[in-house]
Amino acid sequence: TKKFVKGTVIVDDYRLSYKWEKFVKKHHLNLIAFDDLDKVHYADLIINAKIQQNIKDSIAKKNIENKPQLLLGPKFSIIDDNKKIKKIKFTNFQIVFYVGGGGDLTPVAKIINYLQPILGNLKLNISFLVIVGPLAKNKNKIINLSKKFNSVKPIIGENNIVKYLKSSQIFVGSSGTSIYETAYSRIPSILFQISKNQQNNPLMLEKIGHYINLGVHDFKKYSN
Repeated sequence: TKKFVKGTVIVDDYRLSYKWEKFVKKHHLNLIAFDDLDKVHYADLIINAKIQQNIKDSIAKKNIENKPQLLLGPKFSIIDDNKKIKKIKFTNFQIVFYVGGGGDLTPVAKIINYLQPILGNLKLNISFLVIVGPLAKNKNKIINLSKKFNSVKPIIGENNIVKYLKSSQIFVGSSGTSIYETAYSRIPSILFQISKNQQNNPLMLEKIGHYINLGVHDFKKYSN
């Protein structure tokens, strides 16, 4: 980036370290770091939306060299909600699934496949909306289910998921950044910690309205 005019660099990548930031900062005016981990940065501004107790003191001590400005807590999460986009209206009860941008959709497919005959016997009109992330694994399993069942609707290539959350009755998915979007949308959620960086203090989750947060092993036990 030496050939660019000096400006502000925004970094949001676990792979890029303090050493990388310090080198880049030599050539630019400001550096803003997005992170949900408690680690050392060489930035002018750190934005960490994760809900954690005593995180402010911990991050401040670790970043004493550059003394960055800290924007901490869920009120600094980025919610993509375009007011011009009308929420989607559905006439029946809808469950929305989302396992993140690169999550494995196999458990979701198994859950839906398991529920279909049960719902059919009970004569319940329920739709399954599956938001397929750009790097999602096994998305073909969801596409194949949608060909088999009219109640399964895959959403592919969509950046703004808030309009779908606001139009659904239950959210089932990973407890990543979607914990902020679901809290904002006020949708009852069943969350699963699918990766290590999705670990959250249950009391902190309760503060923004989330009360069911299970482990990845529970997610794979689809019959439960």
